Amino acid sequence: MRIVIEAGTHSPWISRLLADRGHEVIVANARRVRLIYESDSKNDRGDAVELAGLGRLDPALLSPIQHRGEAAQRDLALIRARDALVRRRTLLVNHVRGAVKSVGGRLPSCSTHSFVRQVREAIPEAVQEALAPVSRRSRA
Repeated sequence: MRIVIEAGTHSPWISRLLADRGHEVIVANARRVRLIYESDSKNDRGDAVELAGLGRLDPALLSPIQHRGEAAQRDLALIRARDALVRRRTLLVNHVRGAVKSVGGRLPSCSTHSFVRQVREAIPEAVQEALAPVSRRSRA
């Protein structure tokens, strides 16, 4: 059976599941399907009817996409998780440095890896309580 689904958060695993069951799966790029993205009456049922019609008429009109493989998707999830953690760590370090500067203090230069250990004693008393949640070493 030909099944047309719209690209989205769940479409990678759903398309793999359906293809493993022997179905022909077309993942439509809705951003490139004018009937969908220019529609004045946006709703899931209407979009499904439009996608089904295009899937019967000419699947090329759906601007079909191919998702990454499962292994590549896992690798990308790991890369994105690490990126998010590094960004948050940088944001927190910059926040602590800015808060200390705002009360006239200055923290020593150090790597983000040793930040908490190096700066703990240098945080002025005026902001110690406010910065306690981000200046304590985690137990993890």
